[in-house]
Amino acid sequence: MLSKDFISIVELAQLLGISRVAVLKRVKRGGIPALRIGRAYRIARASLPNILGIAVPRRRRQMLEHAAERALREYRETFKLLGRE
Repeated sequence: MLSKDFISIVELAQLLGISRVAVLKRVKRGGIPALRIGRAYRIARASLPNILGIAVPRRRRQMLEHAAERALREYRETFKLLGRE
């Protein structure tokens, strides 16, 4: 059951396209949530969307939507002109 719910540092490194050392550094700094089991770290599969940047937390999504609406409101005419070029 453990192998199904968690992935290793090496597996995450392959998914991210970076070295295992880089992943380990991020884990140790707290940038990637991980569970330490003996000498090894395991990353919950449930946290993969956040790690991979697929999922955007609700508060961040609201901030991005607000920024996009504001930009559209302030620069609507400029966007129209740029779209014609």
